[in-house]
Amino acid sequence: MLCVAALGSVMSSTGVVAIFVPVAIAVSKRLDASPRQVLMPLSFAGLISGMLTLIATAPNLVVNAELARHGLDGFGFFAPTPFGLVVLALGIVYMLLVRRWIGDAQPHAGRAARRTIADLMDAYALADVPRRVQVGEASELAGKTLLELDLPGRHGLIILAIERGPFWRRVLLAAKPKSRLAAQDVLTVQVLPAASAEPELWASLGLEEVDFSPEEYAQQARQVGIAELMVPPNSATSGRRVRDLDFPGKYGLTVIGVRA
Repeated sequence: MLCVAALGSVMSSTGVVAIFVPVAIAVSKRLDASPRQVLMPLSFAGLISGMLTLIATAPNLVVNAELARHGLDGFGFFAPTPFGLVVLALGIVYMLLVRRWIGDAQPHAGRAARRTIADLMDAYALADVPRRVQVGEASELAGKTLLELDLPGRHGLIILAIERGPFWRRVLLAAKPKSRLAAQDVLTVQVLPAASAEPELWASLGLEEVDFSPEEYAQQARQVGIAELMVPPNSATSGRRVRDLDFPGKYGLTVIGVRA
């Protein structure tokens, strides 16, 4: 809590403190603490930050401009700092005294736990990490779009992401129907149960498998994005095959699992 208050107080604008709100909530969940015990000091820090420098808040600048307009000496850049430091110290002491009363008895009771990427993979029987393969120079995939290749239907492969460029500045691209593959592209591939044996499949398509750890996949999934969606009973998609819905073509989404 002290770190949060001190950090927020040196910000030049209270708006900047808002950046730390999602981080504060995530930290409170990881520590199983009440979000109030983090967000309240953060709010105090945002308010007190306006008292530390001349440019920390708009009213300081307005008053300084009016003084200069009337021919009077304006404020120095650190003129409010002595007062702000006193208020900051009082705010920290106040937060230390009242923190036990601003928390919940059961911090996260009644809140749905946010599912992690690992949780989703387990729930949809995707425990095996997707494969990472590189398109060879002589591969039949090079120069063709994913729509033309129809890899899920022909070979039981779902392309999740495409990495392109040299290793020192490789770009991660979302796999879309119109995405055209090129030699040396690195593909993140989910292998469906109906697919043939992987070594023979890679050789037939001109692909070479690349090492891919669970940690690398989790990081990549955060960049590309992965989410769980619920189909309501009255949905137009209910009862239809995933392939017929054309999620990639219409919405740019790739379905990697279905759970009843």
